[in-house]
Amino acid sequence: MKLAKRISVFFIIPMGMYALGFYSHMKLEEEFYPNRYRTIKVEQVREEQPAGGQTGETADVQIQPGGVTAAQAGETADAGIQSQNGTSVQQESLTKTGQGEMAGAKPQVIAASVEDNQVISADTQYIIQEVDLKKDTSVETQWKVPDMYIGMDRKRFLREMELYQQSPSLKDQELGFVSVEVVSFSKAKVVVRKSYLFRDVYTSFYLVNEKNYVVVYCDDLKTIYMNTNITLDSLPDKLKQEIIQNKYIATEEELYNFLESYSS
Repeated sequence: MKLAKRISVFFIIPMGMYALGFYSHMKLEEEFYPNRYRTIKVEQVREEQPAGGQTGETADVQIQPGGVTAAQAGETADAGIQSQNGTSVQQESLTKTGQGEMAGAKPQVIAASVEDNQVISADTQYIIQEVDLKKDTSVETQWKVPDMYIGMDRKRFLREMELYQQSPSLKDQELGFVSVEVVSFSKAKVVVRKSYLFRDVYTSFYLVNEKNYVVVYCDDLKTIYMNTNITLDSLPDKLKQEIIQNKYIATEEELYNFLESYSS
């Protein structure tokens, strides 16, 4: 008997403690999470929507903490869609239509920049405009492309023209070169403008006596072409008399022959 009592005590007490703990746990959980384990029947009645045509259905829905059911959440979302007067449905339809059109459309091909392939070749038209700043006139001439320019793009060619501006050719300097600029640049055609203050070109001259020195004048007898160190006394008498009377020189070659003969 004593053994049975001891066994009963050791069995009953733990079971009682376990039952008491379980009951306390349930009470506390119900206190903090009310209605957590209640399941109710919710009959969902949904009116037919313009986009879907869904009918009412009955479902078992487990109430979530806070008392808001999944069905109620769905009804709230449906109400929000209806309150927007079908705008969301229309937007979705338009979006799908736009996506379909984009899927069917051909991909656009973006052309590469034309500027990238614009380089001078042997077939490029190379045109030089020579502008007379005094008379405000210009002459346009097509030339063969200089070999040094072949293969240049716009940037390199502009740089080359800047260098030419700083150091023009001797011929251009004699003509009265002022400036150079690139008017247009393409693979097919390059136009360069050179501006000049052209010096007047004279083909005939006069030898004039000034303070016993020979001075060369242009054929207008107003513009001095050259001063010389040739004295009048160093010349033959016949030539001296001719210069005193302003000797006429018909060509540039004749003038230089005179200068070579009598210059010291």
